[in-house]
Amino acid sequence: MSYKAGQYLKIAYPHGEFMPFSIANSPTGSNEIELHIRVAPDDLDTEQFIELAATTKQVLITGPFGDCAYPKENSRPLIILAAGTGFAPAKAIIEKIIEMKDVTRECHLYWSVKQSVDFYLPDMPKIWQNALINFHYVPIITRSEKLPKTTMLEAVLRDIGNFSLYDVYVFGPHALALNTLQLLSERGLKKETLFTDVL
Repeated sequence: MSYKAGQYLKIAYPHGEFMPFSIANSPTGSNEIELHIRVAPDDLDTEQFIELAATTKQVLITGPFGDCAYPKENSRPLIILAAGTGFAPAKAIIEKIIEMKDVTRECHLYWSVKQSVDFYLPDMPKIWQNALINFHYVPIITRSEKLPKTTMLEAVLRDIGNFSLYDVYVFGPHALALNTLQLLSERGLKKETLFTDVL
C-alpha cells in the first residue's frame, strides 16, 4: 500500500463494518504497516477482530485516507497534538522527518493521556530528542493525582506565543480539533495551517 505519513486506513471488523486506524510507521518502501490499537473495556468488536486476525493472519483493509499527510511543501515548524493513540500518526510523521534528514526542523510534540501507564511507547520521544536538534516533547497526564491538572491546549498556549508561524497537526477527537482551532486562532493560527481529519 502506498501512503504518506499521517494518513489512516480502514479495517473490516468481523461484523462487516470498516473501522479507521492511523498508520503508525513512516512509508519506507517495505510492505509492513504498523497500527496502534487500544482495546477499551467491554470493546468486544475490537477483541474479536484481534482474535480473528491472530487466527487467520489475514485482514481486509482499504485506504489510505486523510489530509494530514506529511510532508507539506514548506519548511514551517510543526506542532503535533496527539491524544492517546493519536500518538500513532505523530510517530509516522516524526519518523518521516528523521528519514528526510530534516534534523533542524522545529517540531513540538504534545502527547496527552489519562494515566501514566497510557504512555505505551514512553522511550520513543527520548530517541527522537537525540535524533532531532529542535525537537520538543511535552507529556501530559490529565488525571494525575500527583501533578497539577492541565490540558494539552493549556500547555501549548503556555509554551507558544504566535501560532501564525506553525503548521499544527491534531490527532484526537473532534472536540480537541475544534477547541484547537478556536483557541489557537486567537493567537494567529490560520485554518489552512491546521491539519486534522475530524473537522
